[in-house]
Amino acid sequence: MKKYQLKLQEKIEKTLDNWEAQLTVSYDELYRFLHSIAGTGSSIGLPQHSAEARGKLELLPLDKEEWSHEEIFHYLKDTVLVERKSKEVLSANADPSLVLIISEDGSYLAYLKRSLEEQGFMVTGALSLEKGNQFFNDQKPECVILVDPNEVTVNSAELSALSQKLWTEIVPVMVLSERSSLEAQNQAYKNGVTDYFVKPVHMSELTVRITNRIKLRSIFERSLMYDDLTGVFNRRYLRLEGTRQLELFHRYDTMFSLVLLDLDFFKKINDTYGHLTGDDVLKGFADFLTSKKREGDLVIRLGGEEFVLLLPNTNKYQALQMVDRFRIEFQELPFTSEETTFHVTVSAGISEVAKDISKIEELSDKADKALYAAKRAGRNKALIYNPNEVYEIEHVVTICIVDDNEVVRDVVEDELQKIVVQGSVFRILTFESGEDFLQSDWYQPRQKFLIVLDRMMPKVDGLEVLSHIRLNFPELDILVVMLTGKSNEEEIVQALNAGADDYITKPFQPEELRARIQRLLKRTLL
Repeated sequence: MKKYQLKLQEKIEKTLDNWEAQLTVSYDELYRFLHSIAGTGSSIGLPQHSAEARGKLELLPLDKEEWSHEEIFHYLKDTVLVERKSKEVLSANADPSLVLIISEDGSYLAYLKRSLEEQGFMVTGALSLEKGNQFFNDQKPECVILVDPNEVTVNSAELSALSQKLWTEIVPVMVLSERSSLEAQNQAYKNGVTDYFVKPVHMSELTVRITNRIKLRSIFERSLMYDDLTGVFNRRYLRLEGTRQLELFHRYDTMFSLVLLDLDFFKKINDTYGHLTGDDVLKGFADFLTSKKREGDLVIRLGGEEFVLLLPNTNKYQALQMVDRFRIEFQELPFTSEETTFHVTVSAGISEVAKDISKIEELSDKADKALYAAKRAGRNKALIYNPNEVYEIEHVVTICIVDDNEVVRDVVEDELQKIVVQGSVFRILTFESGEDFLQSDWYQPRQKFLIVLDRMMPKVDGLEVLSHIRLNFPELDILVVMLTGKSNEEEIVQALNAGADDYITKPFQPEELRARIQRLLKRTLL
């Protein structure tokens, strides 16, 4: 079997070497190459080769008749198919950046492409904004160059769609134009253009600008897209990449699955061993997932103890098989605190993309329902979302009213009992002191919380309670509204600095309090 595996690898490398000597490769050649690997790999003990070749076949644009070697390499760069070749390229160019050029002038596009490739960039080109939009979705360039955009005759919707993606994904965009008027340049900058060049363009300046903009984007991306504690992607990246995966699915029917994972009894870990140990568990779980995932899979931390696996080219049954393996292996991983060793389990919910899903949040919500069911079934389980199953309402919101004034407690409770939000149920708890609240078992995992907290209370005041909440519990799940004295601006500043989401000054009108809190719930928590 090993002999055949080596032969396949040699064939792959030889084909890529031959293509490097060619100016272009036809669609048919690339299709036959991937089709051959997809049908051969699994038969000779290389299932990953088959799976990744099949995935790339499914994404192969039908209307792209010719490919350059650079475009092929970039298209396959995250797969085992070019693993050895990637190491050679990376040794020569540590991080080749992809630049997308959009121009109706084919000869000028070819000139720019050749010039930038000589400077070490990887370049792809499109002769229309429609194609540019498609290439942007499929290949995720780090910089976009628009040549004479004011002369391009195209549906304005295409330009609007591209502009929105450029803004959302913080991709620098450069305009190369014949128009030198200050009015044209200012309008371009107002529309979000990063740099404006008047032709003829000095290639040395263009190259330096592209390099600097891509470096700056990388800094922004890391600060905005990565979780500080664990180093994996964060919730914002899920929205961006999830949306891109959905677009690919609706265009090419490319399957993917989303897995929502939650560490079991994580609050107990924090309470028993302290938050530093809790942080070590979170980092350990992120490292575990990163080391076990396949190339192309994404690990994302939503916040608290919740993580997401985004799995391209994976159906729900394949995802379940993978997650069950991860779950069993992770529970054997030891964690230590001083001289104590303990183990952690994880529960998971799995959802598979479908035609009726238009937003990544819908897919995440389905996985969340399955996760909630796994929790209720005893934890340390992975379940697939079943559209035919009736799930209990997950959005349980606990409202805690903490005030030493009995009359205020009663008024607030009466008003908040009138709140109605479709898809959510509310339970209300009242506490006559901050001390009573902190000593109670008010927090429950998998729920949302609204804390209405009086600023001035005996013994343990509102600021102390707020500090404890923000230090010990996931911030995304808990909304805190502070009740403060109307004339005391210092109290308001202290409350906001300590982490209050909003404040309401006394005396207040009961109806206004209810309307304000209901609005906060809808916008912030639900």
